[in-house]
This record gives sequence, structure tokens and C-alpha cells, in this order.
Amino acid sequence: MLVALAFAGGTPRDISATTAADVDIDNATVKFSGPATRTNPLDEWSLVEIASHLRSHPRKVRPGVRLCVTASLPAERATHSVAVRLRKVLVDAGLAGKPGVRAGSIRLTTAAAIAAADGIFAAAQFLGNKSLDRTVAALGWSSDGVPGA
Repeated sequence: MLVALAFAGGTPRDISATTAADVDIDNATVKFSGPATRTNPLDEWSLVEIASHLRSHPRKVRPGVRLCVTASLPAERATHSVAVRLRKVLVDAGLAGKPGVRAGSIRLTTAAAIAAADGIFAAAQFLGNKSLDRTVAALGWSSDGVPGA
């Protein structure tokens, strides 16, 4: 669930606040309601994983129940919990020691694919960035928009 929401562009803060009501299985989207409210697409794998999780955890479908954290955690602790667990995913995958790989790399990988297919504006919207400069920096592009330069 955590990785699926990261692939959908969620930050730890976004993911920690996501409820079943934010997920639209029929339209394969998820709404993130943090500082940058946006509705992002779910890829096929993420859609299957989230739908499966919701079917096998019906208590998570109740209103106001967060999908990835205990409901009683304050927002700051919930965000930290998600960030730590995303980092653990990278450690378990053997990627944690690689230069430039961090918890945000999961969502940035999807954003880079979106930028390549649909342009920097689409990637910025996906990430919830109002600044194209911030998006370019997040993707590790040079000022002329060349990846990895």
C-alpha cells in the first residue's frame, strides 16, 4: 500500500493522511489532500495492490481511517512513520546505499517517466509542485531540462 501510494506521487505526508475515500478504484486515481491537493493516476500494479488491500482489510474502508498509519498517531508522527517505512523498503531492496537513492526516489521515478512522456508541466502537477524549477531540481535535471546533465 505504502509503495503503491508513493508510485502514485504521494509524499510521506500525503500517504500518511490518505483514506479509502481518497482512492477511486473505478477511475484508477488517488486524491492527495496535503499542501498540494491533486488527483493522481494509479498505475496497474498500484491499483491491484490497493484494491486487494482494501478487500482484505475492510476496517480500513470506514470513514476517516487512514490506510497506512494508526489513526491515533498525530500527523507529524504519522508522516515520520511513513518516511521510515519507505526507507526500509529501499534497505530491503538493497538500494539504500546507492548515491541519490532515498525514500522520495519512488515517487520521483514515476515523475521522471511522466516528464519524459508528457512534459515537465505534467510532472510538476503529479508531484504537486507549483514551481517548475523545483520539479527540474527534484528530477535531477540541468537548468536546460536535460536529465542527468
